[in-house]
Amino acid sequence: AEEGSRAHTVFEEAQRTGALTRDMCESDEQHNALLIAMDAMAVERRRFVTLELEVYEAKVVPLRAWPETAGSADVVMVGRLADGRRAVTISDLKYGKNVLVSPGSPQLSLYGLGAADLVGGQVDTMRTVVIQPRLKRTTIPPVRSIDHSRDGMAQFLRKAANAAHATTMPDAPLVPGSKWCMWCAAKDVCPAKGA
Repeated sequence: AEEGSRAHTVFEEAQRTGALTRDMCESDEQHNALLIAMDAMAVERRRFVTLELEVYEAKVVPLRAWPETAGSADVVMVGRLADGRRAVTISDLKYGKNVLVSPGSPQLSLYGLGAADLVGGQVDTMRTVVIQPRLKRTTIPPVRSIDHSRDGMAQFLRKAANAAHATTMPDAPLVPGSKWCMWCAAKDVCPAKGA
């Protein structure tokens, strides 16, 4: 986790300055990994004819009624595409080597909704990008993305809001699982532990 945090700090600085040098990095491995991330951001930037907003480590709140859904998006870009559509791109650097993350994961989709909300929610399409330059699975590209339509975003927003609301019910089901419990802050006191 500490290694990933340090890599994110370097990545953010490189995005702000527009350059990544070897001297900024702790190792050749980090430098090579972050070069992949920098290249991915250049590709995303070129998609836009007009770039209205580009922010790093942006706090996003996908569901305003549930502020606990907030998170930090590594890179958010908003602008107009060549076909005139207003688009938001949310990019997430995952520095770990073992856990494969889908660009269509609920976390990235939620962050995308939060990024769209930063600009008033008036977007026609959303792209979620995951960057995993150190993933040990060599057959999987390090940069993957999924585009979401306005209708798809609206459907996901309704589903996420319903799920968030369900957690406030006194009889909300506890759904333990190895993937999500690993990251949960309440895992040591959860009544479903060992269930």
